[in-house]
Amino acid sequence: MTEKQKIKRREQRKKSWGKKYHNIQRRCHYHKHHYCEKGIKNYLSLTDIKDLWIRDNADKMKEPVIHRKNNKKDYTINNCEFIEKEYHKGKSKK
Repeated sequence: MTEKQKIKRREQRKKSWGKKYHNIQRRCHYHKHHYCEKGIKNYLSLTDIKDLWIRDNADKMKEPVIHRKNNKKDYTINNCEFIEKEYHKGKSKK
């Protein structure tokens, strides 16, 4: 892999976890969103999201999504993980 390709890949990863972070922020702070209405809060920083991304090998996933292990709890390091979107759909129905 060339240096240019490595830089491009790093930027894509940054955009991916950055996008997830902004989506969480929107869910928790937009007053009409049901997460905000339920009182779900975000205690993750952009660095935390990046750490979760790396820990869970999200860059190797087809479609990684952030998942709260306990849906009644907030977004925290201990309550979140990246999983495949397809697997997430099955979990949310249980």
